[in-house]
Amino acid sequence: MEKFIFVTIAILGISTIVYASENTLTQSSPTSAMNPKEADLEQQARIAYFNSNYTAALTAFQTQATNGSATAKRFLAYMYLGGQGVEKDPPKAAGLLRVAADQGDLLALFSLAGLYAQGLGVEKNEPEAVKLYTRAAEGGLPNAQLNLGSMYRFGYGVPRSLPTAVHWFRAAAEQGHARAQTILGHCYTEGLGVDRSEPEAVRWLRRAADQDYAEAQYLLALKYMQGVGVPKDLGEMAKWLKRAAEWGEARAQYNLGVSYVTGQGLPQDLVQAHVWFALAAAQRYPNAEAAVEKLERMMSPDQMQDARERRKDWKPLKRVWSVGIPDWEWFSLAPNPGSEPGGSDK
Repeated sequence: MEKFIFVTIAILGISTIVYASENTLTQSSPTSAMNPKEADLEQQARIAYFNSNYTAALTAFQTQATNGSATAKRFLAYMYLGGQGVEKDPPKAAGLLRVAADQGDLLALFSLAGLYAQGLGVEKNEPEAVKLYTRAAEGGLPNAQLNLGSMYRFGYGVPRSLPTAVHWFRAAAEQGHARAQTILGHCYTEGLGVDRSEPEAVRWLRRAADQDYAEAQYLLALKYMQGVGVPKDLGEMAKWLKRAAEWGEARAQYNLGVSYVTGQGLPQDLVQAHVWFALAAAQRYPNAEAAVEKLERMMSPDQMQDARERRKDWKPLKRVWSVGIPDWEWFSLAPNPGSEPGGSDK
């Protein structure tokens, strides 16, 4: 019989140093500070933006920006960064963000910091990025706290300091930022800037996993697989693998395939195993294509056809934006929060 083994890759890169694109958009000043008419206009513009109606969003934000709205200027900057309804123009976006930041918009400050970190629309200047992230982080913005922690973690623009990195990761995590919670859990697992503590790692991973943050769900599954920080429980492992896999987490999809083919944590089901291995292979996950080939040597033609039909009908879970959700909270749950910088933890 063919052998299938779990893969226990944890985190390959977990900091997020990116400008505020669609994947890292964060919340503006509360609309409660505006008069009802202005608040309604901003909400309509945001609804148009999040529904990809960029023509309507552009018109509305331009009008509001002319009237002095820092939020509108920031959203226009995002549109110029992403080429959403306009030609891409990073320098223009940087100018808009600078004006909005000068008006006191912490999110514009955060986004401008990201541009300096990457050299997008401005000359790359990591110390300046740290300065701006610090201002936004000290103002209480979770996204900025996360990114500032990443700068300290890898020593970008500032001397490397893992304890300082953890301080800022914790600040964001305590506000409910799921990615920060996941990173903080990883820090406790590896002893990065804190004493190693698997129970603490599990506690933070569970908080993020309960928000349906797929990477945290996958990492929590590994804890149950290995019995680290929690009693070993293959049923719990399979539960968290399935939840992460449904969001499209390739590592979880591969390991869920292993669970089904070996009957560990789930009843053996070669058809389901094929579905999950194939989905991981479609994302070019290592070993997944080989797993499909091995599995097909164990399956009947009818089983393979069944598996292919199920895979064809499968779609990943998707979040639905709704009015009232703060943008920072919404995008902290995004499965792919942005590009990952290099760097070593050790």
